[in-house]
Amino acid sequence: MRNMPVIFFPILFLISYVSFAEEISFKELISNNRVNLNKIELNMPKEQVREFMGNDHAETGNGIAPNPYKKEIIESGKKQYEVYYYLNRKYPPFTSIKLTQTVPVIFLDGEVIGWDWAKLRKIQNSE
Repeated sequence: MRNMPVIFFPILFLISYVSFAEEISFKELISNNRVNLNKIELNMPKEQVREFMGNDHAETGNGIAPNPYKKEIIESGKKQYEVYYYLNRKYPPFTSIKLTQTVPVIFLDGEVIGWDWAKLRKIQNSE
């Protein structure tokens, strides 16, 4: 019984977090992302970006599309960048979602340093 709080509270947190994520249509997800991407500014903390962008998800023919759609870490020199890819364009019917339908939001040390493909390519090419 003493271990119950150790197990109970992480499970409670997970349930409460998941319950705040709402399933919306793919069209709504893209529309919301387009609006919210315009709120992002340089040096904005990652937590604030996550708050603006939300954690809703959409059901697609390929399964669930989370928000952000994808996350990755890119190491370049001694720097470690975190990239969140947000969907902002529809995909043709009967095709899978591609990264070209996203906008990469790039973080360094937990702050936004850019949100476009040109900035991402520059970082990737400097590896």
